[in-house]
Amino acid sequence: MQIKPFNALLIVPFLFTLMGCSEGQRLPNSFEEYQKRMFRVLSINTDPIQPQVNIDFPAGEQRRVTIPTVTIPLRDFYAINGCDLAPLIAQRNTALGKVEYPSRRIVYEAQLRNTLENCIALSDHNIDEGEHSTVKSGLENALIQKRLNFPMTWANLIQNSDSIRLGLSFDQRFIQGDETDGFVETTLALQYLNNIKISTPITHSEIERHLAHIEQFRLPARLFRTTRYLITGLTHVNALLKIHNNDFICATARDKKQINIFKNVMNQFFIQELQPIASSTNRYAQVVLPLLIQIFEDTHINSAMKTFILNEMDLYNTYKQKFAAHVSELQTLLNRCGLQPSV
Repeated sequence: MQIKPFNALLIVPFLFTLMGCSEGQRLPNSFEEYQKRMFRVLSINTDPIQPQVNIDFPAGEQRRVTIPTVTIPLRDFYAINGCDLAPLIAQRNTALGKVEYPSRRIVYEAQLRNTLENCIALSDHNIDEGEHSTVKSGLENALIQKRLNFPMTWANLIQNSDSIRLGLSFDQRFIQGDETDGFVETTLALQYLNNIKISTPITHSEIERHLAHIEQFRLPARLFRTTRYLITGLTHVNALLKIHNNDFICATARDKKQINIFKNVMNQFFIQELQPIASSTNRYAQVVLPLLIQIFEDTHINSAMKTFILNEMDLYNTYKQKFAAHVSELQTLLNRCGLQPSV
């Protein structure tokens, strides 16, 4: 049958939709199939579960940062030849300048701080002696306040940038264990964001590039979803396996044949599918979680955000315990029939 051109156009976006839905779904697909095969072979009369995962990111009022206003007298910088404060002040007063995207605000504040330093240095050479002390004092006071405010501006970026909020809390994907996770890009982005708090030069293109990587890959959110999913899923499966193991003694040839079949299921779905995901989850968590803790332990970060990150570390430790318990139950079951895992 020939497809008419109009219908063909409808099929293409539909295929892309299917591809998008399957991206990052290796974990739930493999875990569901693992449960089905396990329960069937071990004659466990229950259906597989698909854990529902929610990430409760702190609300807007819990992330609010109040940055004090600093007033710079016009006469102070207009009196200095070569001082570029005027264009920066004018830029802040435009319609675009008043749109306070956190990334735009921190770039502006870094430029303003550096320009104030330059203007203070220029004031030693091209201001009349009668005005020098007053003008320089005014600029120095403004610089002191801007330096004090800068960590708050940085904290506002970390807590209220849309890219970071999405990267930490909103995604439907799980860890895949390949380059689509964006581990390298995310690590570099988090390191960059942590460093600009102190001394790294900030340019708009560079900060937006790193924020774009965080929003594109959303690795922290995927990491948090993966650990939550496996905590719930493995808690359920471990309880069923424990009940089975308590009554199972591998007394007959049929029992041993059954466990040999189960060993193949375990090799195919646990060792070849789930363990690589777990391995990648551990590798990412050992780098990403300490970086996030380092970022969010700053004194200017709100307590709700600190609690959110520390809770993720606790959940990661719980996930490791559930995974180790699952391995222990598998070994117990195989040992009853004198078997060992292939890997």
